[in-house]
Amino acid sequence: MLGGPGRLLNPGIKPTPWLEGFLIRWPYTTLNGLTSDHVPGLSFSRSSVLGYFDSSGDWDEVGVNLSALDHDPDDSNAALGLHCGGQATNQIRNPVMAGAVAATDTLPNFWSVTAGGITPTVESVTTSNGTTRISLRFNGTPSADPILSFEDDDRVAAVQNDVNTISARIAMSAGDLTNVTDINLQMEEYSAVPALLATQSGAAITPTATLKTYSDPLTAANASTATGRPGLKINWDGSGAIDLTLDIELTQMESGPIRTAFMESDGVNAETRQAQLVTGTIADLPDEGILTITATAPDGVHASGDATVFEMGADATDQVTISRQSDKDVRVLMDVNNSNPVTIDIANWSDGQTMTLVVSWAGNELSVVRDGGSEVLRVLGDVAFNAGANNGVSIGHDTSSGTFFDGGHVGSVVLQPQTAVAPTANLFAVSEDLSDAAWSKSNTTITVNDAVAPNGTTTADKVQHSTSSGIVQEAITAASTNEHTGSVFIKKTGDHQWLRVGLQTGGGQSQGWFDITNGIVGANTETGGAPPTTTAHSILDYGDYYRVVLGAEGFSSTAITYFFSLVTADGGATEATATFLHMWGFKLEAGGLTGYEPA
Repeated sequence: MLGGPGRLLNPGIKPTPWLEGFLIRWPYTTLNGLTSDHVPGLSFSRSSVLGYFDSSGDWDEVGVNLSALDHDPDDSNAALGLHCGGQATNQIRNPVMAGAVAATDTLPNFWSVTAGGITPTVESVTTSNGTTRISLRFNGTPSADPILSFEDDDRVAAVQNDVNTISARIAMSAGDLTNVTDINLQMEEYSAVPALLATQSGAAITPTATLKTYSDPLTAANASTATGRPGLKINWDGSGAIDLTLDIELTQMESGPIRTAFMESDGVNAETRQAQLVTGTIADLPDEGILTITATAPDGVHASGDATVFEMGADATDQVTISRQSDKDVRVLMDVNNSNPVTIDIANWSDGQTMTLVVSWAGNELSVVRDGGSEVLRVLGDVAFNAGANNGVSIGHDTSSGTFFDGGHVGSVVLQPQTAVAPTANLFAVSEDLSDAAWSKSNTTITVNDAVAPNGTTTADKVQHSTSSGIVQEAITAASTNEHTGSVFIKKTGDHQWLRVGLQTGGGQSQGWFDITNGIVGANTETGGAPPTTTAHSILDYGDYYRVVLGAEGFSSTAITYFFSLVTADGGATEATATFLHMWGFKLEAGGLTGYEPA
């Protein structure tokens, strides 16, 4: 959010100190296992136990209506945050290895070897770190790829196009991969008879001595499929004997493309985890506020659409909604006065990636910053949320549609009120009509009112130079030689790339180049006698437009000229003649950047 040394480029928004009564600022270490009575503003609702990994890497369960802050045992027990998820069922009835006998070939109940000609030996069945682990030695010369099945072939219903996610934690504790290409998780498809119809294989796994979680969403493909059978296959290269011992724990098969928290059964029946709802209430949703949320995406998203990470607003309308889409974009929806929803795409949110999103609103602007990067801004019109007792929040769940941020984690949520900074005065004589005489034009053609502007009116002007020495400028007399900032909105659909902008006084000038094609800044120079010092050089995303910003301070006089031209290259001064840009909303103001205000 900083552009140039120490300059805040969040227009129209200025944080204020914390106020009492606002939502969810939880200390991480105090939330785990606590009821809503211990977390002001939050209510946890879930009618079943929930499994999670604690900060020591031990797997455990919390009871009904209790929260669970999860950790990643595959990443030094790194904190993941509040576990989110809807209802799910582990279709593997015996992930606890009931019935297995050490030093024999007696496998867990319902498990079997269905191919390969090798019966593995149960080396041990142990319980550590809260989980039950089986060690299976595969030793001998197979007749085919050995397949270890975690269930019977006629139990888990599946039809064509059904997606099930198979997961397990696996390590190779002894032996090696001699004559083994790799291993993989898989789902066999069976007919109603049952007869094997097809096999869907997961990604290749090269196991190491360290336990690691593997998961694959697998889609049934055969039109006659009636059941799906989860398992693990050892891919034999056909050349000789194999000898490897696999440690396996936390086996799970669940409907959908996402691996969620492990569900431990009793060894006899499938285990179902109920949906967890995390909700809160706020007496008055602020008209001006800052929402900061940190969350980690699950591996995969619901094929059916959105996964709601956070929503805030009245019962009837989700006035601020953050969701991860099926295309893995993260989107923010802001609904002004319950009638004017604005959706903002904030790029891609990769599987397993942690994101911090800051959504702030005040006056007539909404600002979104992701992971401390550049801002995405929208001009909304007046922002005024309805206050009242029904205002509230939900985390990891959309209360209106029932969609969940399945398998994801929310690390923190902070809602902070703020006070808007009124836009400062626009020092230009004319700010939305480049044909006006206030703007000096050389070898430039202006087509007025040629495109829709950010405020929805058809008032953006088309700018095109007629020779290689074209330029457009407006001069003002400032009240001081201190910092001044110039800005303009540029429509993204123009066919020109490089824009040069300058602030000049006397013989000195600060210049910045902007790549309109790619939305990035280019070169910045300070030239001539006693040039001003650049304080801001940035390009901000306003949806269909960019806002191009150049600020400077230390002018040699109060006579300041703002100029621009469409140039052929970054850092260049040769104007282009065959391309154009649409421009609107010029502003020159004393101090740093604030919201747009017409002249």
